[in-house]
Amino acid sequence: MRNKNKSFILVGIFLIIVVWSIISLCINNSNIFPTFSETFSNMFKLLFGTDLIIHMSYSLLRVIISFIIGTTIGISLGILAGLNKKHEYTLLPIMTFLKAIPTLAFILLFIIYVKFSYIYIVSILIIPIVYQSTSQAIFTNNNRFKNIFMIRNGKTDLYSVIKVLIPASSVDILNSFIQAISIGLKSQVLVESFSSKSNFMGLGKLIFLSFQNSEIVNMLSMVMYIVIFSLIVDILLTLLKNKINKNTSQILI
Repeated sequence: MRNKNKSFILVGIFLIIVVWSIISLCINNSNIFPTFSETFSNMFKLLFGTDLIIHMSYSLLRVIISFIIGTTIGISLGILAGLNKKHEYTLLPIMTFLKAIPTLAFILLFIIYVKFSYIYIVSILIIPIVYQSTSQAIFTNNNRFKNIFMIRNGKTDLYSVIKVLIPASSVDILNSFIQAISIGLKSQVLVESFSSKSNFMGLGKLIFLSFQNSEIVNMLSMVMYIVIFSLIVDILLTLLKNKINKNTSQILI
C-alpha cells in the first residue's frame, strides 16, 4: 500500500511537470514563463549563490511561530465549543468575522498599527481553520462517549478530554493542520511582500522584488521551494494522521 501511495505521488509530480512544459511551450518565451528545467536548475544557483537560505529561514521561523500560536488558540477554543453549545454560540460571531474579513484588509491594518504583524496575521488566519475541525470532532466524540463518561464520572471531566476526546479527535485536528500550514505559508509570503523596509528578510520580499525586476525564473524558483516544503509537510502530517487513525480504535476508556 505504501509503495502504491508513493507511486501516486510521483504521478502527481509528473503531471505538474507535463502541464508546466505544455504552458511553457505554448508561450514560447522564457522571459515570461521559463521551462521547468530552467527553473529547476536555477533553484540550485539561487540556493548556493545568494542569501536565499537566510531569507527562507526567517520566513519558516515566522510560519512556525504563527502555526504554534494559531493552533494552540484554535484547539483550545474548539474544545470549549465542542463541549458546550453556549461557548459555540458565543464564539460563532468571532470566528465568522475572522473567516469573512478579507486577508488584504488584515494585512494593511496590522502592518500599519501592530508590531510583529507578520506573525499575528498568519496566526489569525489559522485559528478558524483549526477551531472548526476541533469543535466538530470534540462534539461528535463527546456524544459518542457521553454515556461512558456519565457512568464513570457523571460528566465529561478534564481527564476524559485529555485521555479520550483529544486522541479520538486527533485525525480531524491533523487534517486541519495540513490545511493550516499551507495557508500559513502562502499568507506569510503575501504579508512579507508588503514590507517596505530595505533590510527586511523574508522569502515573500524576495519574490516581490523578483517580480518587480521581471526576474520571472528567480520568482518561480522560489515558489518551487515553497511548493516542495509544503509537499514534504503534507506527506509527513498525512503519514502521522494515518498512524494515529490506526491506533484510534485501541483507545482504552
